[in-house]
Amino acid sequence: MGEKNDTFSYYVGKEEVLADLYNAVVYGGRQAICSEDLADVQRTYHEPLTSRYGKKRRVQRERDAAKLLCREGCPVLLAVENQDEMNHGMPLRCAEYDVEEFRKQVRRIQKKHMQARDLKPGAEYLSGFRAEDRLIPVITLVVYHGDGKWRAAESMREMFSLDGMDGELRAYLENYRIHVVNLVEQEEERFQTGLRELVGMLKRKDDPEAMRAYLRDNEARFREMDEDTYDMLCVMLDLKGLEVPDSPGGGGRSEKRKEKEEKRDMCRAFEILIQRSREEGKAEGRAEGKAEGRKEGELDGRERGEERLGRLITRLLSDGRIDEAAFAARDAGERSRLYREYSL
Repeated sequence: MGEKNDTFSYYVGKEEVLADLYNAVVYGGRQAICSEDLADVQRTYHEPLTSRYGKKRRVQRERDAAKLLCREGCPVLLAVENQDEMNHGMPLRCAEYDVEEFRKQVRRIQKKHMQARDLKPGAEYLSGFRAEDRLIPVITLVVYHGDGKWRAAESMREMFSLDGMDGELRAYLENYRIHVVNLVEQEEERFQTGLRELVGMLKRKDDPEAMRAYLRDNEARFREMDEDTYDMLCVMLDLKGLEVPDSPGGGGRSEKRKEKEEKRDMCRAFEILIQRSREEGKAEGRAEGKAEGRKEGELDGRERGEERLGRLITRLLSDGRIDEAAFAARDAGERSRLYREYSL
């Protein structure tokens, strides 16, 4: 994964952030899931494979983020896969993760029955699974934070070749659908954590003035922002990190570092970052403008010079001065003399 995906995976892997994401997307901003309801789970799946030559190897798959929701006696695994670019195979990738999770759960149940020796002969013994055994369901949100709309497949059916398949067969075709969350299409007010600022600033990232206005309108939240959120925003918004200034009112940086409850003036840091990015953009624009102006000036001068020489050659040829025309084309001094003579 790239830096943005790594950074976002770490950030959304926090209980309060993952709960905030699901509350905003699934519950429309209602605080239905508490961070205290979430527990860590294994995110890595190992699948042993054997090659055609009998050599064993292990394939490892790892989810970007996952937590177990334990509430009202009904556990659910809540997962997140994040993408800064579209992935046309995303339905299959999510399906693989889910299947690996279910396999892991089945193996755990089978092991429990083997140790208890409580399986009845027949179907229970063959499957290692009782009729009353249940798997923990899995829900995955695919969070897209790239440019534009998500235009890749959102279901396995979109990945199939169905041309020529009759309706009767299609009715029996199972589908697997993913849930794509495009961050810039979300309402930032539904979020409670730093995801609110991320969504708000992603929507305005191409308009520095709008971003500055957003900072001013939400100054209190930016001033109390934690440094993990600040670092995440810098990466996700392609802003070069800046040493966070101390909040006004007492103490040097070394003294404040010792305080766990210290507050950094994140709003001021972002103001400086945006201003610096804007000035860099203006400087690049001026440099490009000067270069383009020089280029255009050179082209205009060359064209005027060629036009002037063409008129001189035409006049010399019409006057029968063929040798002088050839000499003027080669010699700048002779050209200057003839320009004066013909008042060109």
